[in-house]
Amino acid sequence: MVVVVSSSVSTGTIFSVFKKTSLGEPTVNDILKPGTDMVAAGYCMYGSAIDVSVEENAKHMSHKLEIQK
Repeated sequence: MVVVVSSSVSTGTIFSVFKKTSLGEPTVNDILKPGTDMVAAGYCMYGSAIDVSVEENAKHMSHKLEIQK
């Protein structure tokens, strides 16, 4: 069963991407790094529209996608 609750409140997710440096399965050291080691970061907002934005650090490029319901 899927329940959809309609409201005017937006929620979202903030994320970051790091390069994996260890061999084999990911380790804590692959995750716990300073922000200067970030490859990309972004956010996704969910509300009356879906808004996704990603910034690539090395290329200094920003990508934004908006989906209207």
